[in-house]
Amino acid sequence: MDLNLPIKDGISATFEITRSTDARVLVLSALDSEQDVLRSLRAGAHGFITKCCQAHVLLRAIRQVHQGDIIFAPEIAVMLQLEEVNSPDEVRGFLRRLVTSPRVSGRELSVLKGVSRGLTNREIAEELVLQLTTVNTYITRLNRKLGSQTRIEMFISAVRQGLIPSPFHTGATLRSK
Repeated sequence: MDLNLPIKDGISATFEITRSTDARVLVLSALDSEQDVLRSLRAGAHGFITKCCQAHVLLRAIRQVHQGDIIFAPEIAVMLQLEEVNSPDEVRGFLRRLVTSPRVSGRELSVLKGVSRGLTNREIAEELVLQLTTVNTYITRLNRKLGSQTRIEMFISAVRQGLIPSPFHTGATLRSK
């Protein structure tokens, strides 16, 4: 499925196809922004590869999607942070969380990772080369998006929603502010 169809956009077409048939949709697009990928997945796509792929890669992707696999071009997998997800069940769970989680920008995610490491707002600002007031704004936005009021609640919500890994799997510790 191309996202830039002349009569109907590929997202709408993907949604209609996956809701009304058992067909599986593989997106093949020149567009590769995170928003395009997530919109495709929400519409029911089973994979996303870029038009710059080689013919044998496209053929293999079509076969794999037909067999029930979920496929991403390597650069899309990196963008979605799927590099460490191995089994099909892990991929499906990760994608389910990804498309239902609150939309967090890349910079908000960087701040969230700093919070998860127990850094203070000042330490996060220094590490990300941001103003302290900017970090405070990101913290406020994250609290609103995650429905939290404290850093601990923010951290727990982010882990539960799959935005950041659980410290129990990585050996990380959380310091209080």
